[in-house]
Amino acid sequence: MISITDVGKDPDDECTLSVLGNFTLQGLVHLLATVANLAPSKRRAQLTASTMALLGMNGVPVGIGTSCGHKESEEIDRDDYQWKVPYLSLVDSKDLKLGKDLLVKKLVVAKDNSITLLLISGMTDAAALFRNHRELFVEKIREVVIMGGIERKDGAVVFDTDGDMIAESRAANNAFDFPAASYLYKELQVMHVPMWVLCKEAAYAAPVSRAVYDELALTGHPVGIRLKEMQCASVSHLWKRVHMASDDPRREKLPAPCDAAWFLKTFCGGIDKGLTASDEIWPEVVSFNMYDPLTLLVALPKYRHIYFDPHMVSVRGVEHGIVGLSAQAHGIKYPKAVASFIHSQMVEALDIYSQAMALAI
Repeated sequence: MISITDVGKDPDDECTLSVLGNFTLQGLVHLLATVANLAPSKRRAQLTASTMALLGMNGVPVGIGTSCGHKESEEIDRDDYQWKVPYLSLVDSKDLKLGKDLLVKKLVVAKDNSITLLLISGMTDAAALFRNHRELFVEKIREVVIMGGIERKDGAVVFDTDGDMIAESRAANNAFDFPAASYLYKELQVMHVPMWVLCKEAAYAAPVSRAVYDELALTGHPVGIRLKEMQCASVSHLWKRVHMASDDPRREKLPAPCDAAWFLKTFCGGIDKGLTASDEIWPEVVSFNMYDPLTLLVALPKYRHIYFDPHMVSVRGVEHGIVGLSAQAHGIKYPKAVASFIHSQMVEALDIYSQAMALAI
């Protein structure tokens, strides 16, 4: 597996790393490389590498990805909570390679049709890889698993005039660089590369209790403590953004439908106490959607079979899977079970490595 992530933007990327650490320990995943994109991509890559080192994956190379069209200085100034990490400098950023070079290097030596490409951030880097190394990409990548979305209407997939599925413009990861997303989704279908796309409706069906962050912090692992602090800061930041006008640049490309009502439905059980943007929202939060950890499970055939019921779409003779076609057809077989599984895997990973760190002292 090769993953492209934007660690630091929101906690579920680091939650995914925690699950990956546990899966790696169990021999369920062979992670060849990770690329961190979205401005400030160099700092994200450093945070990714340092986090992975604390989760037993220090042997996995991390690459510096693209900015996804964002301005580096603005991103650093705006999201200070992302970088309040005591272990940020555990890995020196000077030791990290460019993501585009790392991706090519890993594909060149990989066996044909052997790589699962996991995309849980903007599509810029994957689109560039496809555009610049099309034959290599098609030869080595077995399937692409995306936390994103495809256009739908009335619960059905929408196709373009060529009969291909269309990237959903409102999906957050697609919106970071929508031209890149549109290109990638289209070309994967044209070149017969299977896609598995997890849409937000799937995550809405299987929320994880807020209590998981308390349990992560109680492990004493630095990543667990960081995740609880970050989630609190992240959700407070999001609460402020949903109150801003749809064209306000401070929304940071947050899709227009993501307003206060959406926030309350998504995180607070739909209960509206009349709070404003300046009020503290954390005490009202009851659960979180684990978009990226769910996408990781879709990327693993074992768990894909156990937990998901994807809507299969045949395009140009190739089967593609859509998880989360609609709120009703969310594609999760056992919502409570998969939420509980993600919860346990995250806590177990940090507990194991926390104990290992204590023994090493």
